Amino acid sequence: VDRSHAMRNAWHAAPRVSRILGAGLRLLASYQIHDALAQHMTPEQASRRLASLHEKNAEQVYRLCVELRGAILKLGQFFSCRQDLLAPAWITALSRLQDQVPAVPTAAIVERINDEFGAPIEELFLEFDECPLGTASIAQVHRAVLPDGTPVVVKVQLPGIEELVESDLYAMNFMSDILAEFFPTTDWKTVSRELSRSIQQELDYVEEAKNLSAFAAQYEGTASVVFPTVY
Repeated sequence: VDRSHAMRNAWHAAPRVSRILGAGLRLLASYQIHDALAQHMTPEQASRRLASLHEKNAEQVYRLCVELRGAILKLGQFFSCRQDLLAPAWITALSRLQDQVPAVPTAAIVERINDEFGAPIEELFLEFDECPLGTASIAQVHRAVLPDGTPVVVKVQLPGIEELVESDLYAMNFMSDILAEFFPTTDWKTVSRELSRSIQQELDYVEEAKNLSAFAAQYEGTASVVFPTVY
């Protein structure tokens, strides 16, 4: 990475690093305060207070992931599956990131489609449902109908997601050393590296289409497995 590119990444990532780092430090402080207060409580009182703290903090992190989206939301999805690392309250809250992410305004999605294809959406589809089927960390899907009457599902990358992910990955790499100081049992460098690889693959829809075609060819003739057609 050349110096100018690195500086640009640092500049774009700075506000998000600040938000994420600030939230992380507040979380850490809340648990440190709990540990200090718990010494003056009965075990039952300390347990109830800790459970309540888990719920409060997990909800705050869920909202932060939804607000920032990008790679940060993807990281939240990753940890929602790690029952070996997090308390049940965290798993419950973060699991909502799998399928309960607020939608991006349809106008922004339509604008992205128009920009990508260089044509108004009315020319591309006979119908386009403004209510999305679902929204995830980097994409949103809508029902639509092609001009020939074929019903389809349109998967659209969120506007500006490429730049957002690039900044997030830089921020995560920057923060991995800091996180390792507070949570030494987790290999944050590996988490950051694997998440970076995974998200960059997810952003490549051409490769995704090739993979789908390859899987479909492998299971051709298997009645129990159905693959969508890629247009």
